[in-house]
This record gives sequence, structure tokens and C-alpha cells, in this order.
Amino acid sequence: MESELIRAARPKMLDATQARARRSPAPPQRQAAMALNWCDALRQIEQELPFTRRTVQPGEMVQRAGDAFSALRIVNSGVFRVMSSAHGSLDGSDRVISIQFKGGWIGFDGMATGHYTCDAVAMDVGQLWTLAYATLLTTAARMPALMHTVHVAMSGQMEYERNWLLAMGALQAESRVALLLCEWARALAARAMRIDPIMLRMSRTEMASYLCMTQETLSRAFSRFKASGLIQIDDTRRNAIMIPDLQALAEVANSRPTMSGFGSKHN
Repeated sequence: MESELIRAARPKMLDATQARARRSPAPPQRQAAMALNWCDALRQIEQELPFTRRTVQPGEMVQRAGDAFSALRIVNSGVFRVMSSAHGSLDGSDRVISIQFKGGWIGFDGMATGHYTCDAVAMDVGQLWTLAYATLLTTAARMPALMHTVHVAMSGQMEYERNWLLAMGALQAESRVALLLCEWARALAARAMRIDPIMLRMSRTEMASYLCMTQETLSRAFSRFKASGLIQIDDTRRNAIMIPDLQALAEVANSRPTMSGFGSKHN
């Protein structure tokens, strides 16, 4: 049975031909601006700061809560989830608190106390650039623009995570699921990656955690979206999701303005 949110979005759903023509998830100007900023940051780091490259496999831990803070990491490829560890959460469970795509930073949580407070895990094959923090400080002393890049990245990440938490508290369950799908597609598109289909490299447990809902609520939302034609799910690959018309799905999530998120200039 369709919910009121999906019924409200239905008039805006297009036929298959129109949908393909309108699948671009963000205006070209916005995509160009987003790509330019994180690309420039990667280029600046590569040119001005020594770092080590590390190729990782799905499920590989790249940061462990409790370890001494010594470095920041930048995602050069792949997707990573950052999680609060069970001993550090209020209810004693692991919780996904952020998703990092290419250009994203991992490790800011360790700067305040000298120890990392979150775990970070690779969700697919990827590459990280590891920046020794002591080297970063030394280099930034003679290149202030470098530290500005770090501050912009840190500020942007804090802003996004705050906005995400506000959205999770304000939006209905279906709107939260729609927001996740739209943001993931926008992040991939901003990085010139395939969105037909998008691969949600998260288990349903992890998705439910990130969206602050139960797995049952998440499954119901996916079932309603599928029945309404908002998404198509490959039965052989549950995490491969086709979005025939991203604009129609965005209508379900648009009780809140589009967030500057996964694909933003900061992340």
C-alpha cells in the first residue's frame, strides 16, 4: 500500500524515456563546483605533502577506536564507513555515523583527545592516502594554504554530519531512506561514477543504523518504493538499486532542502 509521501510524489514520476533524460542528480554548475573543490584539495595534497598510499579490501579496518591519533587519511578511491564503537555509544551498539567517498577525510575524531573515537572500515576495494599529522603541521607552517584546506574539510564534515542528524530527527522514515539513496547517487555522479545502478555497499543493518530506524522499517520503505516504481532492486544483488527518476525520488525526501553532503565541496 502506498504511503501519502509516495502518492504525493507520483504525479512527478516520468515515463522511462523522460526519466533517463532527467537522471542527472544535480545541475551541471553545482556538480562542477563540487568536483573542482575536492579535486583541488587532492591535487594540493599530492603536490605539497608527503603521504603513503594504501590499497584496502572490503571489510578491512583502516582506523580503530582507541588507537593513538597520529595521522589523517584521505579517500582517493572506494567508499568507507565511519562507525562509533559499541563501548563508546549510548546504547552499547555500533552505529554508522558517516560515509566517505573520494575526497573524504578520515581521522578528524582523533585530534581533540589524541585518540581515535571511531572505527573506519572499507566498503569496497579502495585507496587511502595517509598523512602523518606531525608532517602536516610542519609543512603547513610554511604553507598556510595547506592548513586552510584541512580546516575547510573539517568544517564541511562537521556541518554535514550535523545536518544529517537534524534530518534524521525531522524526517519521516520514507523520507530518510529516499534522502540516503539520492545523496548516494549525487555523490557518485559528482565523481563521474556509475549510478545506473547505484551499489549501496552497506548491509540492511548498517543502513538502518545510519538512518536511525529499525531494519523492519527500512524493509517496508524499500518494499513501498519498489512497488511504486520509485526504485528497482536486482533480486540477485540486493544492494544494486536502479532509480528510474531521481527527481521523483527526491520529492519523497524534499521536506528538507537538499543537503550539501556526500558529493559536496567538503566531502
